[in-house]
Amino acid sequence: MDTSRLEQAARRYRDAEAALDSARADLQAEAVDFLRSTDERGVQAAVVRITGWSREHLRRLKEKAEMEALRRRVDELSTPKKPSPAVATPRQQVTQTLRKPVPSISPKVLALPIDRVMWLVDKAETTSPEWVEGIRQEYPHLQGPDLDYLIVDLGHQKGFKIPELDEPTTSTGETVDEERPVSGEEASG
Repeated sequence: MDTSRLEQAARRYRDAEAALDSARADLQAEAVDFLRSTDERGVQAAVVRITGWSREHLRRLKEKAEMEALRRRVDELSTPKKPSPAVATPRQQVTQTLRKPVPSISPKVLALPIDRVMWLVDKAETTSPEWVEGIRQEYPHLQGPDLDYLIVDLGHQKGFKIPELDEPTTSTGETVDEERPVSGEEASG
């Protein structure tokens, strides 16, 4: 018994049924769109008369279409959106260390001429190169005269002798006012 003709007929029937379902869905969608666009009772009556559907059937179609639209909207909102590169910029990591604040330089050191300061820095580099290099590494953002003045000031604070900055003292340890001469009685005590 040859069943191939029966299988072909069943396949054509399923295809026709699928095409009919698709056409029916398209026509129902058009009718619902038409009903949505106008809200008059006369239009509903015309659709009922033309299509042969009852008002109840039209109401269910309209509700079904609204539910499908609502489902699509819920699906759109529930699926996570892919982040666009324009919206979210990547966070930048801080790779530089914060600058160490520069200590204030004494006014006496700032009053020195730059060529004297440079000479003092050269002298400090020859006598204590590790110390000077440590300051340069501690304050890498400083260069030129700013760094030179800082080195001289820190050297003076450390105890390096700088004749212009060292104040003359009396035998009792008091500082002497350079503008007023010291009498013999004051000096002897």
